[in-house]
Amino acid sequence: MSLSDQELDRRLNALDRSCAPPESVWQKLQPQLETPPARRSSRTWLALVAAVSGLAVISVLLLSSPQTTPDATLVDLPAPETAPAVVEPSSGLQRSRQTLAAAAEENEAAIRKLEAALVQEPDNLLLMEFLAEARLRQADLMSMAARLEIDMDTP
Repeated sequence: MSLSDQELDRRLNALDRSCAPPESVWQKLQPQLETPPARRSSRTWLALVAAVSGLAVISVLLLSSPQTTPDATLVDLPAPETAPAVVEPSSGLQRSRQTLAAAAEENEAAIRKLEAALVQEPDNLLLMEFLAEARLRQADLMSMAARLEIDMDTP
């Protein structure tokens, strides 16, 4: 038993297009409609804050680390053909020594802060990675200081 398409269309057109819910249903729905939407969980905000602070720490560490190339010298001396007088290397080496000491101090402060943060969050892998990078930087600074001392000792 099937109805023709025309009969179905006639019956569908005869139906009401809107319907008001019964009062009992409306009383149950109304409080749900008036409640504000659920907020983001605190874990989402915590993850966002952790990501932003991690990026900030990485950028500070990258900006504060000394940028050297393998064949770079510690002191830029003018080329002999551009400057007739030779610059006294001891003043440049002294400045390099001071710069190196300042970088080592900053790195030590960063290591102390990272260690303190790891006491609070011992399972934080990101903090462990930052600490490892800071210790590697410390080794690089010590190596540079040793090379600088050798350069100062040679006549």
